[in-house]
Amino acid sequence: MEPAPSERRTFDRQGLIAFWDRMAPSYADYTRMYLGRNRWVDERLQVILPGMRNLRIADIGTGCGFLAVSYAQLGHEVTATEISRGMLEQARGIAEENNVDIDFVEDDACDTHLEEGSYDLVVLRDVLCNLPDHLPALCRLASLVRPGGFLMVSDGRYFLHRHDPAYARRDAYFRMKYGTSEYARMLQIRQSDFEELESLVGDLGANSSRRPFPEAEALFGLGMNNIRMRADDRDDYASLTEQGPCRFPLRFTLTAQRTYQSERFLSGGKNSKSFLFSNPIQSPEALGEQFEALSSPERVRILMHLGKGPSSVRPVAEALGLSENKASYHLGILREAGLVTAHRSGREVVYGIKDESAVESLLGIMSDVYDHRR
Repeated sequence: MEPAPSERRTFDRQGLIAFWDRMAPSYADYTRMYLGRNRWVDERLQVILPGMRNLRIADIGTGCGFLAVSYAQLGHEVTATEISRGMLEQARGIAEENNVDIDFVEDDACDTHLEEGSYDLVVLRDVLCNLPDHLPALCRLASLVRPGGFLMVSDGRYFLHRHDPAYARRDAYFRMKYGTSEYARMLQIRQSDFEELESLVGDLGANSSRRPFPEAEALFGLGMNNIRMRADDRDDYASLTEQGPCRFPLRFTLTAQRTYQSERFLSGGKNSKSFLFSNPIQSPEALGEQFEALSSPERVRILMHLGKGPSSVRPVAEALGLSENKASYHLGILREAGLVTAHRSGREVVYGIKDESAVESLLGIMSDVYDHRR
């Protein structure tokens, strides 16, 4: 099934760019149509970054800007990159039509020029399947995430039928059912266009393995944490194997969090120690206000209590032996400092830690400093 080494084609970078340039007008129509059905974008964002607002987001390989515009409409600060000038031109037009301000950058995902450690969320939607060396590119793009932030990869095993018999059977099933390949139907493009794309990228390393397991392993090796995988297929498909019925998903979403401990693997950028001491990201006054929020033992205890899970005021007060007014007062200070989030659930306000990894690391560092004091 897999082509012999002598039959493999070299990667045609310019041919792929020309393909996406030509597809840009039809993708722009597709983007405009689905921007009216983009409520799920915020729902998915809330799963990995609950309660977060005013995020700095990098949308890598934005295409015609569907995700970039959707995030900007939610009030986030968005940088969107794209290697295809045709796609980038369409994305700029769609952003202008929707009255959103997005920083569009012509950039190669394999050699990005964006600044390390600068984004709360880095998104790659159907990007890695177009890259010749997708794992080194993924590791470089992961370094764009700030400590505590997330990387989200939404992609698929679109061309695995060329290399894997189980996926060849899946492909044959959906061609028989719909009269076209599954990916062509998903993108609403002609079968001939899909076949051209397949000839350009079908034999790349990214499309010859059961992803996202190689990506998850690479991110784990970088020291990233909270690595999660999810199947995103519209149509379920299963086949009988020696182990019994087994699903063979096509689309997936992979998310991973960059922890503070991963700095030794993902070094450099505006979060490195040398940069922070000479060019603090926040003013000393702003940082002083946040440290002041932790100057009360009660507030430290509240953070440790919320580390077990979200809670309303009464359980917090009862657990720490405080009056509800006192507990509410301390929670308000922590919320103002950006350490705690609050959302209404029925008649109650439920509080939770805004960034568990960041708060855990902060308390751990403070504990280390206490242990090593002279």
